[in-house]
Amino acid sequence: DRPGDSFPEIAKTGANTVRFMWLTMIEPSEVVQTLQRAVDSKLIPIWELHDATGDWSKMADIEAYWTSPTTLDILKRFDTKMIVNLANEAGATVSNQELTTVYSRLVSKLRDAGVKAPLMIDASGWGRNAEQLLEIAPILLNQDPLHNLIFSWHVYDSGSDQPARIQRVASSFKQQKLPFIIGEFGPKSPGACHLDVPWLEVIRTAQQLGLGYLPWSWDNFNGDCEDGEFSVFDLVTDGIHLSTLRSGWATEVIMTDAASINKTSRRTAWQEQGRCQ
Repeated sequence: DRPGDSFPEIAKTGANTVRFMWLTMIEPSEVVQTLQRAVDSKLIPIWELHDATGDWSKMADIEAYWTSPTTLDILKRFDTKMIVNLANEAGATVSNQELTTVYSRLVSKLRDAGVKAPLMIDASGWGRNAEQLLEIAPILLNQDPLHNLIFSWHVYDSGSDQPARIQRVASSFKQQKLPFIIGEFGPKSPGACHLDVPWLEVIRTAQQLGLGYLPWSWDNFNGDCEDGEFSVFDLVTDGIHLSTLRSGWATEVIMTDAASINKTSRRTAWQEQGRCQ
């Protein structure tokens, strides 16, 4: 399969965006067809780099990749059509100072190079440290000359306290008028597959507060939490077609719940009218 083959199928759900992973070992030029496939499907592509997942030491590689001349040319070519997710779940335990220093520097380099697209910043702690993200988000947003950042929390924690935490964190971002998205979530906690994640609370809170969310994932690449021949995170069984949507959480979060993507997602006028082409 080519990258992006699933995008027309994802678009059938009514989704308005698609997030896809990438690695610094892949030439930037190879992403062009993937970005264009998303745009042609009337989806806003979210291009993310995966190398620093849980490993803050890889942020130098991330920074070098985003700021290379070839990458910058592509970013500026798709500038009005995409979101740039700077680093997936970068770092396990990272200080506030280190986070703000590194991300501020990278944002500054991209802005100085002429990149105007929204830049998405994940929480540290494998994407889960929402409380720290709340602390540093105002600082980073103020330091961006365009004030065009999005902050992303990956909801994979389990426990009786989590529904209240989801409501508290999401409400705090909303009250502070900080651009915020649930950038990943699933039905189980990776690495602790017996633990349930309150995913219904995620989508219903998001709908209540007018926030976006992205379930992980259309085709889970690493087989976490195996469920027969699939992963519990797989939304479809063949990696591409909506017709193979799995029953249970996949069907509910994509199509049937009142807060599902199909029932709540809206596309912007520029998507529907073709001005993003």
